[in-house]
Amino acid sequence: MSTKLTTLSLLLLGTFSLTTAAPAPAPIPDLTPSSSSSSSSCSNTSFQTTSLLAQSLSLNTSVLFTTPSHAVEGGYLSFTVLNPAFPSTPVECTAADTRKWEFFYGDQWFNCPSPTSSSESGSRIVETKFRYTNRGETRYLAYVGGTVEIEQRWRCAGEDGGDSITFKASAAADITLSCDIHKSQNPNWTNGATYASNSMVCAKQDWEVEVNEISAVA
Repeated sequence: MSTKLTTLSLLLLGTFSLTTAAPAPAPIPDLTPSSSSSSSSCSNTSFQTTSLLAQSLSLNTSVLFTTPSHAVEGGYLSFTVLNPAFPSTPVECTAADTRKWEFFYGDQWFNCPSPTSSSESGSRIVETKFRYTNRGETRYLAYVGGTVEIEQRWRCAGEDGGDSITFKASAAADITLSCDIHKSQNPNWTNGATYASNSMVCAKQDWEVEVNEISAVA
């Protein structure tokens, strides 16, 4: 099985580089951190973070032809990001794309609203954004494979009077979605009626999104 290199750069009082071999991302049933993670400090857990979890990722698309030459289309992607340093703070991410003829070309970043911090220490998730690139081989709906990229920035409060640390991670994973595709055409079409419709609904899946770069600045 091929492997890829993951580079971990930690910038605290200087710059350190660590290169390790890691397997390609694969779908997993559940990566929610166990309760034991809560005993670790935010910063300690962050320094050991090698992946984020894209939970319940789902892609739905629809192409509705009102005439043989005119269509109304849209794609919708949603999932939840879980960071091991914040196991009880999910970040909800959604995106919609209506560009013909396919959706999510990988040229647009989508921002995810940051959750309100519930930590008394002041540790919090500052920013999360993502982009998705479909790998469709045929027109309209046959892109059940793609690449999801996540960038996240978070702050860990200082311990014992120390300075806080701001982390930033970039992560990516190639994924293959399990989707149901439905196509129909109206043989008795008349003007004003629906001529044809194509839709795709992909089952929700969890994905480990491997961190390929992480930095930390005090």
